[in-house]
Amino acid sequence: MDIYLKMVTNRDVMVKGGSKDADHVDWIEVLTFDRVYDRSVPPFTSEIRLMIVGSPAAELWTLATAGVMVPTVILDVPARREWYLFREAVVSQLRPIDRDDGPVITLMSFLITGAEHYPGAYAPTAAAAQALTRAAAQATKALTRVTLARLRRFLTK
Repeated sequence: MDIYLKMVTNRDVMVKGGSKDADHVDWIEVLTFDRVYDRSVPPFTSEIRLMIVGSPAAELWTLATAGVMVPTVILDVPARREWYLFREAVVSQLRPIDRDDGPVITLMSFLITGAEHYPGAYAPTAAAAQALTRAAAQATKALTRVTLARLRRFLTK
């Protein structure tokens, strides 16, 4: 299953991952995730456990070792048409594991203060995004035409 993670720091900087998916470029690729409720200490409400593809980026190591709170974390699960918004996350575990049968995977956990679940895909497909852009451009042109026509009528009265 394709699962993608986006972490945005308090400076609006995205922690980059290795995803090449058109809708999730530079997101962190996730193999599995689980939410554990009873393993956290206040002010945190739960822990998110992930298995991510590859070795962690330097930015992720920095967040983990410095205990930096990340205000926004998005977990997108397009195959199930749902996504999660996690608030105030702190990376609590980051452990790369070498495997003989494939690429490196990393066990990652972070504590959160809140979570919201949303139905539907977070990242629109490229075709849908283009269609929305075209529709917005056409709506803007139509609105401009109507506004100009009204202005002409007003000025010619």
